[in-house]
Amino acid sequence: MQLQHNKAHYELQIQLIQDGYEERMQVMKEDRENSLKQFKEEKESLKNHIELVEKEKQELSNIYKRKLDESQREYDTEIERLRQIQRESIEKLKDEHEEVIRRIKKFKETELDAAMTATSHTKKIENVINLIEDNTKNLDSLNQKIQMGHMINLNDFETQLKTKQENLRRKKIY
Repeated sequence: MQLQHNKAHYELQIQLIQDGYEERMQVMKEDRENSLKQFKEEKESLKNHIELVEKEKQELSNIYKRKLDESQREYDTEIERLRQIQRESIEKLKDEHEEVIRRIKKFKETELDAAMTATSHTKKIENVINLIEDNTKNLDSLNQKIQMGHMINLNDFETQLKTKQENLRRKKIY
């Protein structure tokens, strides 16, 4: 009887130990499943966040590319406009220069005619020579003024062009 009682007592203890072990195993299994579930949720959340960040990055990249393209078009348009202004200015200066040369030739021909007509009279020759000297000085002065005006205009256009290019570069950088 004692033996039976001890046996029943040991079987009960074994059963209690086994039940406790199974309960701990069940709790550990549930903890593990909860941890895995939480890990999967966090993983999915991070994956969604990464996709969102990638999408925002792509959108920002597209916006930046559009702005860059637009700035480049504006820059190209402004450069072409400045080149056209420069071409027109050069053409205008060239026309003015040719007109000055034509007038100089005309003055020279007039002076030559006057000198030829005045050969018979000494006083007339002296007057014509004085007139030629005065006209030559005026022409030289006029030619210098025109050349100075050309140089100033060219320098102004170059300065404006450099300023515009610098401004466009700054716009492009920002």
